[in-house]
Amino acid sequence: MSNSKWKTHEAYIGAVSEALDAAGFKVDDWWADDNDPRDGWIGFDMDKQGRIDGQPIWAYEEVGVGWSEDRGWHLLTIDDPHGKDSRYVYEFAIARVASPVTVVLAVAEKAGLTLEVADDGHPDADFPEHTFYDDDPAFELALAHYRSVS
Repeated sequence: MSNSKWKTHEAYIGAVSEALDAAGFKVDDWWADDNDPRDGWIGFDMDKQGRIDGQPIWAYEEVGVGWSEDRGWHLLTIDDPHGKDSRYVYEFAIARVASPVTVVLAVAEKAGLTLEVADDGHPDADFPEHTFYDDDPAFELALAHYRSVS
């Protein structure tokens, strides 16, 4: 992978993090790594999560969303009851470079919430055949979009 591709996804993960936080999915931390494939993580602040009928939205020790350029977006829930590491991955059926609002709506759906969120003006860009092994100018352009608006 050429060095020009490194960190092109950081602004994208940051934009999704900001959208999630603004929608009430309070973010504890986020990062974007230059792995092969590139990936990122947005962890929710479990002490600041919302409630439905007095119960926490997420009944887990840790919840967040992850992104990989080869896989797209997913929700990960983690619990460690009695020393058993229980992890559940919920894949999102959304574009590989989904707009921040699209990611917010996918998270809300998994949480059992119906949100009305204003269109953020960012496109959903899907690249089902993308792999980090190959140069993909259109994919890089979709990620670079977020660098130009941040």
